[in-house]
Amino acid sequence: MTILRWLVAIEILGLASWPLCFALFRGLPDRGIGLARLAGLLVVSYAAWLASSLGLFPLDTPSIASFLVLYALAGAVIWRLHAAGMRDFIARRKRLLLFEQAFFLALFAAALLIQAYKPDITVAEKEADMMFLHAVLADGRMPPQDLWFAGSPVNYYYFGYVVFAALVRLAGAAPETGFNLAVATVVPLAGLAAFSMGYNLTERYGAALLAPLFLLGLGNLGAFARALGGGLGGRDWWVEMFARGSREIIPGTIHEFPLFSFLLGDLHPHYMFMPFAFLLLAAALAILSAGGEGGASRRLPAGLLPLGLFTGLALGTVFMFNTWDLPLYAALLAAAAVCAARAGASPPGAWVRWGALAAALCVAVLLPFRLRFEPAAGIDIRLVDAARRSRLPAFLTVNGLGCFVAASFLAAEARRRGRAAVSLLLAAAGVAAGWAATGSAVAGVSLGALAAAAALLAAPGSSPPRRTFALILVLLCAGIFLGCELFYLKDFYSERLQRQNTVFKFYFTAWILLSVVFAAGTAAVTGALRGAWRAAWVSALAALVAASLIYPVLGTWHRCGRFRGGRGSPSPYLPTLDGMAYIRHRHPDEYAAIMWVRRNVSPGAVVLEATGDPYSFFGRVATFGGRPTVLGWGNQESLWRDWSWRLIMERTEEIKRIYDAPRKRDVAHLLDRHAVRYVYVGALEKKKYSPAGLAAFAREYRTAYAGGDVRIYAVGGEGRGGGA
Repeated sequence: MTILRWLVAIEILGLASWPLCFALFRGLPDRGIGLARLAGLLVVSYAAWLASSLGLFPLDTPSIASFLVLYALAGAVIWRLHAAGMRDFIARRKRLLLFEQAFFLALFAAALLIQAYKPDITVAEKEADMMFLHAVLADGRMPPQDLWFAGSPVNYYYFGYVVFAALVRLAGAAPETGFNLAVATVVPLAGLAAFSMGYNLTERYGAALLAPLFLLGLGNLGAFARALGGGLGGRDWWVEMFARGSREIIPGTIHEFPLFSFLLGDLHPHYMFMPFAFLLLAAALAILSAGGEGGASRRLPAGLLPLGLFTGLALGTVFMFNTWDLPLYAALLAAAAVCAARAGASPPGAWVRWGALAAALCVAVLLPFRLRFEPAAGIDIRLVDAARRSRLPAFLTVNGLGCFVAASFLAAEARRRGRAAVSLLLAAAGVAAGWAATGSAVAGVSLGALAAAAALLAAPGSSPPRRTFALILVLLCAGIFLGCELFYLKDFYSERLQRQNTVFKFYFTAWILLSVVFAAGTAAVTGALRGAWRAAWVSALAALVAASLIYPVLGTWHRCGRFRGGRGSPSPYLPTLDGMAYIRHRHPDEYAAIMWVRRNVSPGAVVLEATGDPYSFFGRVATFGGRPTVLGWGNQESLWRDWSWRLIMERTEEIKRIYDAPRKRDVAHLLDRHAVRYVYVGALEKKKYSPAGLAAFAREYRTAYAGGDVRIYAVGGEGRGGGA
């Protein structure tokens, strides 16, 4: 029933949003129907978040449901205004509407099946993600309290957790189930949005399906390269890509792609934002499509005003979703507006006013979040060491398929416009200049592609908005690759890993953009070629796609344990969407105690537990019990708030003193300093701290819970008795 309620909540949001999307995306063939669920999630979640941030209402089920009702009522008003047009659209596009609905449900079912065989909220950084989700759900106050650093708010871009916490509330899901439903739901949301963009650019089902195929169905060529050296058998392909294929192809970087992120299962900001990126892509395409509607008027087309307001909202939330992406999508929208102004009859001043309105709203939307958030990495942009730039073979192993289609599209577009010579000369000049200046083939090739795309965009004469849009995406991707070769954002990591996060964040965005280029570019190239040339190009594309399918097929098979579950399997609790099932199976005493904490300890009460190694079971009470502790994973907290580690080491030492003290009154001031109300003593505490110190808790404090190998002591004013 939880899955059904979750799905119903998403569908209600989609239905409530469709009138709005119909009005906003008037120039798109599918009128935004594939984006409706995303628009509803964004608007309702932001409204509930803002109300909580301003101290008006908590972010709880009644508040979220109330905003959903208001949103649905607004949708009903918009429906009345556009009733005739919407009925006509439904009659003409019934097949498309049914296909998109079926496609969404099919992707949702497939993602749930896969997630049910990898539900454990452990490995990599899932515990940190679960902590953030639980923090948002804890008491409804924004910003949420950091459950791994009691007394301080979360200092992270956490809006994605707000969005999926809203679904958890509406569906009445347990947090550990909601976590896995969220990981799975990103797939159909992103897949349908990619299809929608592909259809809006090609109006062909087959071509449109290439966008979600690239986005979610393909991997990089690393698996193919490794298979050439040792065949397909005899290895775990999930481990191969986890250890090497997403990290070691380009040394010192992380180069994830969406399917890997889904199989990994971390509920990270870049992953959660992926489907919402298509709202901004659609907005850019709608801007281009509306650019020529102004006629001789000195005003912009009427539909651009509400589109500008929505664009400002969507762009503002990018900062809250995944801060790194804001400059890229701002550049995309700016490029679309410039191209639309250049192609349309409306004066530039009208476009400047429109852009200023969208920018002002963007700032207003993100400001309440920004005032309480201090980015760990400042704006410290540095030059990449020449020795750490990407080698061309490694770069093409990661991005070769997308680059093949993008380069082919540039060539086809140059030929179509009759400016092939000029574009090729500019591309060659860019390659030569880039190579000479940087000594990097990747930088040279990227600069050449950037020059060719810019030349085609700047060429005189009109071009269909769809082709202009695809060229802008190629331009932006070339800029991303060039920028990552020349610059990096200085952060916590060492010089050896200077590019790690920069490449990680921006390559992931490039993959999203290239998914749209893959669909639009393939349609354009196959439409331009004939005979043997067309057959040769399609054969080359098919070979690259086949090579890119090795990891998706074998990696999924191995990641899901060959889809084995039940008795006799290593994980007899599978299949399930309960992310705590592995704790119940492997650590039953800890599971019972954590659930007691969740039921009996008020949301703000601090529960002291051991702190220790990251990527381990430490922090489990705060993570799964949803109550703050003095310190969870120290390395993560250092990344979020304290690169010096001073605060981390202070708290680590204070926790040790509390547990080890033979007389607890000697450390009572430390308990008071951190407002500790309960002390948890389980297997990890018994391994790490002094037996004499642990025994002292039983002498000096009331035992609030006793079950198996776990004891919980009430040390503050709060405490409801009742041992197990």
